Amino acid sequence: MKINNYTWGVRRIRDELLKLSINVSHETVRRVLAHYRKTGDIKPSGAWKRFLSSQWQSIFASDFLTVDSFAFTRFYVFFIFELKTRKIVQFGITRNPNRLFLRNQIFGFEYVHPNSYLIHDNSGEFKYFPYHDYLIKSVPTVPYSPNMNAFAERFIRSIRQECLDHFVIFSEKQLRNIVREYIDYYNNFRPHQGLKGIPNDPPPPNNPCGKIRQKSVLFGLHHHYYRDSA
Repeated sequence: MKINNYTWGVRRIRDELLKLSINVSHETVRRVLAHYRKTGDIKPSGAWKRFLSSQWQSIFASDFLTVDSFAFTRFYVFFIFELKTRKIVQFGITRNPNRLFLRNQIFGFEYVHPNSYLIHDNSGEFKYFPYHDYLIKSVPTVPYSPNMNAFAERFIRSIRQECLDHFVIFSEKQLRNIVREYIDYYNNFRPHQGLKGIPNDPPPPNNPCGKIRQKSVLFGLHHHYYRDSA
């Protein structure tokens, strides 16, 4: 039954068995399913993956990451990530991540259109936000399931390892400039494994004989390499 009906849970299967005069407990059904998942007879449904792929043109992910300054001030960096292009399409920084801040970020979200989906966690500012007022469909993740917002989690890891871990932050203005420059690099020049090793916006074909140039990013922390067009 589970193999033929991947959306059915324990209770649904147990109720279906009752129609066949097979009376077993929910726990028995749960143990049987767990056993056959371990043996590989029941494959993962891939329901979440199918949801992402079917809505690829209009699905976004959002999250906060925290940054502590030299003076022990905690800043919250909010961002919206477009899954289709792997681009950060909106970001903001605040000391108070409340509903008003979130409203201002989403209100200024230029990419929003009817039937857009926004993946988010269940923290207070996300959970009770009136997404429908902004033509957005809310997609809250299951608690303690960061894999359901894996694209946002991967960006947080990237910006920490490739940028924030290498700077001492003294002010919000400094942090904003650093994050803005990294996002410009991330969106336009950084290769992405999920895009087969190319940037979000592939550059035009290079002159294979042109002189190799480099552009410094984040005070030399990274470099963008390209060839002269002439």
